[in-house]
Amino acid sequence: MRRLSHIISSLCVMTLTILSVTSCALVDFDFDEKLQGKYDMHISNDTVFVMLGDTFSLSTVFSPDSKALTAVQWATTDDSIVAINGNVFTAVRPGTTYVTATSVYHNVQDSCFVQVMKWDVSPYQYPQETIFYAQVAVDDDMFDPDFMTIAAFINGECRGLGELKKYGDVEVVQFRVWGEVKATDGPEIIRFRIYRSDNLLCDFMPYSYFFDGETHGTLSSPVILEYSSNKQ
Repeated sequence: MRRLSHIISSLCVMTLTILSVTSCALVDFDFDEKLQGKYDMHISNDTVFVMLGDTFSLSTVFSPDSKALTAVQWATTDDSIVAINGNVFTAVRPGTTYVTATSVYHNVQDSCFVQVMKWDVSPYQYPQETIFYAQVAVDDDMFDPDFMTIAAFINGECRGLGELKKYGDVEVVQFRVWGEVKATDGPEIIRFRIYRSDNLLCDFMPYSYFFDGETHGTLSSPVILEYSSNKQ
């Protein structure tokens, strides 16, 4: 009788243990499902082009939208290129890096590619120049050097920077673009690239010119260079 009682008692203990383990597993599964299976997170930008010395901020968007548990940790693959202070970033050296946001609570992650640029010109490497007098507008805003930079590029190389000049009552953006009229690898093509620090816009404008050593535009009739991000 004692032996039968001992067997029954042991079976009861084993049954309770199995139920306890099964119950824990169900709780863990529900917890993981809530945190991992139902939430996603994206950084506000997937690519950022920023000029050396400028600062910018990034934010995260959770799906579904959540007002709580949205804390993230920011990191970069190279802090010598981009320095981090909270969600504010400073471009400290030309180059490329990735900025990563990791959710503290939801175990999800997203990355953003960042290229830090420095547009400068070495005019004495090239024997000739083409000059432009232009009127520049970006998204209906006239060129403002306080938050805009515009440059002329040939073969991916910056060959001239636009400068806002005032001649009496007339304002124009003047370019001195350096190159070769008879380059050994064929005609050189000039393209204009605009950068806005206020919204991190960086793109080529829809214009191109042959480098010909001539002057394009005048004070009274400047070349028109316009860009609209809504048309992209």
